[in-house]
Amino acid sequence: MGIKRRVAVIAIATLGLTGIAGPAFAGTSGRIALKPVVVNPCGGAVESGAVAQWEQGTGMNSNNDPEYFGLHLRPGGSCTIASATFTNVKGVVLSKLGFSVRDDTPCSGGNPRWHITTRSRDFYEIACAAGVAEPDSGQTLPGVPPFTKYTFNDASVTPFCHLNRDMTDCTGDAAPWPGFGRAEMRTLDIIVDTASPEGFYLDDIRVNRSIFSKP
Repeated sequence: MGIKRRVAVIAIATLGLTGIAGPAFAGTSGRIALKPVVVNPCGGAVESGAVAQWEQGTGMNSNNDPEYFGLHLRPGGSCTIASATFTNVKGVVLSKLGFSVRDDTPCSGGNPRWHITTRSRDFYEIACAAGVAEPDSGQTLPGVPPFTKYTFNDASVTPFCHLNRDMTDCTGDAAPWPGFGRAEMRTLDIIVDTASPEGFYLDDIRVNRSIFSKP
């Protein structure tokens, strides 16, 4: 995924969805929420086969989820991207990130990955494979593979670039990552843009004190 397309994902999936645009910057109101969404940063309609939704029976029973929901992300075609966009993060200090990935889901240097932009419009990425992995104790339904829990730390973060005021293009290098407990967020997303026949299944997505495990 090239620089232009990465930045387009921010502009479409986050700015267009949550209305975080322009130079104004204020603290968040309301609780952090997760919204599954499919976007086409190349322009045009969303391509067929793309999925971004919670699906019953595909996840774990942890975090008071008796229906075993899992978050299914599957990109479609050559351009459409599946993502989980977090709302009400503007102005929030990021202290913790993590998610659990089903063992039949690829966890690579590219997907699934976090996209983070900070108050200063610096853009950072965290690849799944950069996390600290351990078996997840959550139970799945018979026939559904178990999950692996990934926790991310300062060493997991890759600076990508500094964004212009409209957050539509890179204007230089990103500043060094300020660190968990210090980075003030402007936007936050999980991105999947690599084709996979079955897609990617996530659960127990952790942002600070919030855990997302069902719709």
